[in-house]
Amino acid sequence: MEGQDPGADKGWCAEPYCFVDPCNCDLDVPPTLANSYLPDASYQGKGLWYSYVTCGGKDYWMDAETKKQKQEATGVCEKKVDEKKWGKKSCRCVGYDGTPGTVNVTIDKKELKYPADTGATCESWDAKRHPDCAGDKPAGWCKQEWCYVDPCECDLDVPPKTSSYLPSGMVNGKPVYFSYATCGTSDS
Repeated sequence: MEGQDPGADKGWCAEPYCFVDPCNCDLDVPPTLANSYLPDASYQGKGLWYSYVTCGGKDYWMDAETKKQKQEATGVCEKKVDEKKWGKKSCRCVGYDGTPGTVNVTIDKKELKYPADTGATCESWDAKRHPDCAGDKPAGWCKQEWCYVDPCECDLDVPPKTSSYLPSGMVNGKPVYFSYATCGTSDS
């Protein structure tokens, strides 16, 4: 990282990396399961995988052959994705389920704390969190399930909408979008 001095034998500290979908990552050096970083986090039920190579960095952790054997041994890409949790096949949820902590979302020009994994799966994220969902008469949409999606990977009758919750957020280089339809609920 710029401005840092990782020291001798710690060159990995300066190498760029990102989280990736291991089943859509065709590189000579396969991604690595991040089970020591975020053991409870998951992307579409596959665990959380990262890659230095995707970002042009050098992976100091493991040789390519060992990684490939480990990935194949887990059978991660053969697992069936649960549409009820991860959205319809034609428009999967994006995000990391099980990520600890909170994220500030913007609602009516105010920042509120939501779980860090908000939008990672089909869930009624606003129930008991959004101001319009509090009190005796919550808005009708409060219990509707939704998740964040990549609009370029969605083929639904109802297109996803730009999310106002993360106004400067990005997914795959695009503004953050969400969808009720991928979770089987209507947009009302």
